[in-house]
Amino acid sequence: MRISRRTTLSILVAAAAAALSPTSANAQFIASDGGITDWTDPGIIVPLPEDNLGYLGRAAARQFIWSDLGGDEVNGPNGNFDIRQFRVTSGHDDLCFLVEFADVGTSFGDGAPMVQLALDFDQVADSGTKSFADTETTDLPTDAAWEYLIATDFGPEAAEQTTFLTVHNPFGGSSDSGSSHLIAESNILEAC
Repeated sequence: MRISRRTTLSILVAAAAAALSPTSANAQFIASDGGITDWTDPGIIVPLPEDNLGYLGRAAARQFIWSDLGGDEVNGPNGNFDIRQFRVTSGHDDLCFLVEFADVGTSFGDGAPMVQLALDFDQVADSGTKSFADTETTDLPTDAAWEYLIATDFGPEAAEQTTFLTVHNPFGGSSDSGSSHLIAESNILEAC
């Protein structure tokens, strides 16, 4: 059975979030400002030595890094949204992630990317939702149904490169929480 890249990334995000669950008050601080300096750690080798490789940093950075193979974008309109790197970390009250793309092109409006993280906390087949938010046409397999979905939206209605994160739950509710930044010059999306 072949697992799609989106399913693989969803599973990795859930695993990383569980592995990064803080056990002490000294979790890494990330300022959701579109900068990457607070994501750097001298103990982490970046770029990772191979593509399609994950690294779980348990030192001060406490982050999971996925180095993605270039040129494997699925369903993209023009190749701009090919993911190069994905990072996630958490504190007591937050979950932060960073996505590096090949070439974003625009920070907001028509043609800007949308990132959605599906979180399957109970890992019980068919116990959540399998569809992504808004206009996404890709569904997850039954064994990866999510309980919460974190989505960015820099699309046509966005008026700037900073927007709220929307957190969806399986009961049909959603709320704006945190913020996300998309910086076209550095091809970075950051959210907390």
